[in-house]
Amino acid sequence: MKTISEAYQDAINKIIGTNSLNPKQANLISAMWLPIDDVELRCELYREYGINIGKNCFIDYGVWIEPGAPSTVTIENNVVISHGAKILGHDSSLNNIFDFPIKIANTILKENCYIGTGAIILPGVTVGKYSIIGAGSVVTKDIDPGMIYIGNPASPICTVGELLLKNANNLLADSNKYISYESKYRIRHQDKLRKENINVKLRNKSQIENAEKDKESIISLELVNLGDEKISSFNPYPIYVSYHWLDLNDNIIEFDGLRTPLNIPLLPNNKSLQDITVRFPDEAGKYVLKITLVQEECFWFDEISKNYAVEIDVEVFD
Repeated sequence: MKTISEAYQDAINKIIGTNSLNPKQANLISAMWLPIDDVELRCELYREYGINIGKNCFIDYGVWIEPGAPSTVTIENNVVISHGAKILGHDSSLNNIFDFPIKIANTILKENCYIGTGAIILPGVTVGKYSIIGAGSVVTKDIDPGMIYIGNPASPICTVGELLLKNANNLLADSNKYISYESKYRIRHQDKLRKENINVKLRNKSQIENAEKDKESIISLELVNLGDEKISSFNPYPIYVSYHWLDLNDNIIEFDGLRTPLNIPLLPNNKSLQDITVRFPDEAGKYVLKITLVQEECFWFDEISKNYAVEIDVEVFD
């Protein structure tokens, strides 16, 4: 019995022999259509043809990626492209009719995006980070990060966070509709954030009553991520909700408050409700509770901008 590599090489030789293709072209045809078990090998075949592909990507067989102008396509890290999808980088329609020069445009799939089965990504489109393109959709314009687009032409229907919460509730209601799968393409890690890409809003959703000294209480917030980076409590650089206690003259009474991990990863253009635990100061008096985010071993968000915090006046009793 032939090994997988021997069978693959026989298929390559057959393609070259019957179609007069050079090895580079044969590699591209093989990457697109042969059901190779080695996903990284498929990616490497695309790279050899001139397509820019990052690390840890999954490209299913039957995916058609721009053969005429391969350098126009960039696929960043951790991207998943499902069977039958098409990624285009040129438009030759006017060339065929009027002998007009072929239009080329850079098509970019940003990190951690997901392209559904049979979707078509037209030339010049950028698919944003952590976005999902539904099966059979035709993408004609840039896709916002952290959003779900479906249809022809593709249009937004909800955020990825909203879909996650919906499915989490469905999982609790009927777990038989779901199977566990350890995907290596998931986003269970948190990199160091680039400060210039951060843009968050925190909104208080609670009334603080009966604040007793040295006691704990639960406060509800709404967190909104308007920046370009994912915010999560995953390692190696987790992000937590925390707080400072100030007096009425803005002097620090307690700098390091309790840490509360985020309920779910907060993707770009997403928002979530978050309960946090707060311990009141050990002396009665009037204070300001300043709630913000902190990335461990990096920085506090309110050090970047005072807008990345919410302040609440609190009177603490004996």
